[in-house]
Amino acid sequence: MLEHKGSISVCYSDDYLEIAGIGYGPGYDYWGKGYITEAAKAVIRFLFYAVNYRKIIAGCDSGNVGSSKVMEKLGMKQK
Repeated sequence: MLEHKGSISVCYSDDYLEIAGIGYGPGYDYWGKGYITEAAKAVIRFLFYAVNYRKIIAGCDSGNVGSSKVMEKLGMKQK
């Protein structure tokens, strides 16, 4: 049986506006271990420096403390 370790993806992109949106979800056994934060950092670096986007966005439910912490660690600002 395959174990879901998690995923991260670029779920939105606009080449004209140079904006991308990322989505992520760790497998339950991997919550709070920092894997998603590290993966998101790598994806964001790629989007900024290889693709030359100027803005990366993400969102979550207000009650999703873990996802909010990931975005905070990534330096994202709430709007």
